[in-house]
Formats: sequence, structure tokens, C-alpha cells
Amino acid sequence: MTGQVSEHLEQVRYFAWVKKYRGTHEQLHLVFAIPNGGYRHKAVAARMKAEGVEPGIPDIFISVPKNGLCGLYIEMKSKDPKASVSDAQKDKIRLLRQYGYQVYVCKGADHAIAVTKDYLGI
Repeated sequence: MTGQVSEHLEQVRYFAWVKKYRGTHEQLHLVFAIPNGGYRHKAVAARMKAEGVEPGIPDIFISVPKNGLCGLYIEMKSKDPKASVSDAQKDKIRLLRQYGYQVYVCKGADHAIAVTKDYLGI
């Protein structure tokens, strides 16, 4: 993965942009991360599962209804061509779309920022 920016760093870049523009676009106060992915100690993972963490839910949610949609979910991926969506993610994305949510799989922060701007009309 030499030369590639990790999914984590792409999401950090995305949220740096979100935080920078919250003062001028209040809708960005309704953008948040969902802590489903990543590797955790077994005890922490068990506790989070008991609290309702659900595999396959996308990484980011914009809880602003727009244009007949309930909100926007973003599944963040690195720009690595090998980065892919898991079967659990595919299933959740299908269900979310079925129930009125917009969902994008974004390859990097720039893609996620463009999708967010377009969705929110900013």
C-alpha cells in the first residue's frame, strides 16, 4: 500500500473539511461518524456489539433530509484500487437505499466532500 493514504486518514481529512465549514453551513453540524469498523480488543468489540454496533453500516451519516431522501450515508474507502465493499456493507447499502436513504461509496476525502456538497447544495 505504498503511497496510498489509508481509509482512516481520508476520513480524518473529510472531517477536517466538515469542521472548517460548519460556521458557514449549519447543516454540517449534522454530519457524524459511525464507529463500526476497525480492529478492537475483544472486550471492547463485545461491549460495542452489545451497545448496538452493527456490521455493514456505512462510516458517515448526514442526518439532513433532502429532495425526498431521508439522509445521506457515506462509506469511506481509501483510493487504493483494491479497497472494496464487504458483503455485509452491500446488504446494508441495499436496505438503506430501499428505505429512502442516499448512499455513496467514496474513494477518498475529495470524493466524499464533493458528494456532501452536492447533496447539501453547498
